[in-house]
Amino acid sequence: MDGSSPSNLQLFFSNLVTVVGAYEYIFATIDLLVNSFHVYILSRRQMRTSSMNSILLGIALADMIFPLVAIKKKVRIWIIGSNECTAPESMLEMNFDWLLYTLRDDFRRCSTWLGLMLAGVRTIAVRNSMNQSFNYISQPSFGWKINLSVAGFSSFFSIFYYFRFQVVETGTFWTPPVSCSEYELGYAVPNLTFRERDLYKAANGLLRKINLLVVGGLAKFLPCILFPALTIVLIRELRKARKVREAAKKEVNAGKRKELTTRLVIYMTISFFAIEFPIGICFWVEAASSAYNEGNVTTSIIQLLNMIYVVMTLTHFSICFFMSSQYRKTVKMLFTRGISMKNQTMSVVSVIQNARSGNSSNM
Repeated sequence: MDGSSPSNLQLFFSNLVTVVGAYEYIFATIDLLVNSFHVYILSRRQMRTSSMNSILLGIALADMIFPLVAIKKKVRIWIIGSNECTAPESMLEMNFDWLLYTLRDDFRRCSTWLGLMLAGVRTIAVRNSMNQSFNYISQPSFGWKINLSVAGFSSFFSIFYYFRFQVVETGTFWTPPVSCSEYELGYAVPNLTFRERDLYKAANGLLRKINLLVVGGLAKFLPCILFPALTIVLIRELRKARKVREAAKKEVNAGKRKELTTRLVIYMTISFFAIEFPIGICFWVEAASSAYNEGNVTTSIIQLLNMIYVVMTLTHFSICFFMSSQYRKTVKMLFTRGISMKNQTMSVVSVIQNARSGNSSNM
């Protein structure tokens, strides 16, 4: 392999990220709309019946944050433009962008860990279904305690993520071309960039390596191990419970409903393994390097997988819709109520119009 191969590989992934990124906002917008509706359904009174639904709501809320970065980028292009006359981002805007990236990293991790909690809570609930002392696990409030605990723990890691980089001036200035008549003569703004803080580069990047190793291990590799393990345990527990309750038809149906949750966990296991495991490897490769390089292959792969993740989160709504009869009933009730209110409004208008017509004929 010649020495130019790494550069060619970097160029390939960089171009691929550019091509895919040009359409990311479309999926991001759809993702935000679908998950907003998903959150609305899960927050209805009919759905606030168990800790499982509370955790599903937490996952949906976390999934809503992820597409905001792509949408913000496209909104900026629509408002300001993207041509030779477009000035670079200001210090305030770049810091806001970095805050969005941090929130995306935070709630992405929350979604992952909440998926693990979903599998864990269901496994414990099934295993101890006959034990009254474990009834609290099924309460909606218990699910919200898990949501808040996971959000707090994940935010702790995001603090290190946020303070790893800072926005600094490059020492050069952007000046508009002569053809850009909207700018005054001599107009110039400083060029800005993200730069890794000296603290993270000290001792041959020791703190950066520790951060990437810990985050890559806890947020990427560990869930790849726990997801399949919990899924296997959950399936075994459900089989045991089904054998115990198969005499009663009602309880068999209850067992089937619990298997729907298992299918959701299995899907999350497969999708998570396909996306997060490669990202975890990229994190550890970056940790092994001596310095951060924004244009390297691993960074491009992470960006590409993050774009794919936007599409993956869209499926959470469809899984809940097709696998939960309670969810479908809530959606149906929502639209039925809307149609009913529309018909009532039309009936009232019709009565008023008829009354006015009758009064006019009597005059």
